[in-house]
Amino acid sequence: HPTLPGPAVVVGGGSTAMDAARSALRSGATSVTVLYRRGRAQMRAQVEEIAAAEHEGVVVRTGMVIGEVVGEDGRLTGVRVTEQAPVAGSDAWNEVPGSEAMVAASTVLVAIGEEPDPAILPEGAGIEISAFAGIVADPRTLATGHAGVFAGGDVVSGPKTIIDAVASGRREAG
Repeated sequence: HPTLPGPAVVVGGGSTAMDAARSALRSGATSVTVLYRRGRAQMRAQVEEIAAAEHEGVVVRTGMVIGEVVGEDGRLTGVRVTEQAPVAGSDAWNEVPGSEAMVAASTVLVAIGEEPDPAILPEGAGIEISAFAGIVADPRTLATGHAGVFAGGDVVSGPKTIIDAVASGRREAG
């Protein structure tokens, strides 16, 4: 199996990120740091998974955003990060001025999920957004509330398999 020399950074806060971090340690990384953009309460990994990773020596740093991957002589040397803090009374997080720092890394593992971004929809499009920020569509016809606009796959159902997404596309096109 592969060996990871030097320090490793894992980007993400879910189960996959915790698995990647623990695997990086077992693969020889001298240190493993998990960087997550929000707080612990927003991490999708189970509390037990995070605790197990930390018990093995993984360092979990929350409120961290990667601004740049840095290298020297064609080799990765680290990532430039900026701290973020929650905005009182809101779900937003803002950059902490003067908090830019470097985290050493010879390996970066990206373990972030993808999620819908309803901000791309034009104002007043008449397309309803679901609780998880996906699009609401008729389960049979896949029509949205806007005439001629259809939606299918993960943006409607939440994360599923590629087979489910293709099936909904075929159903919509049929």
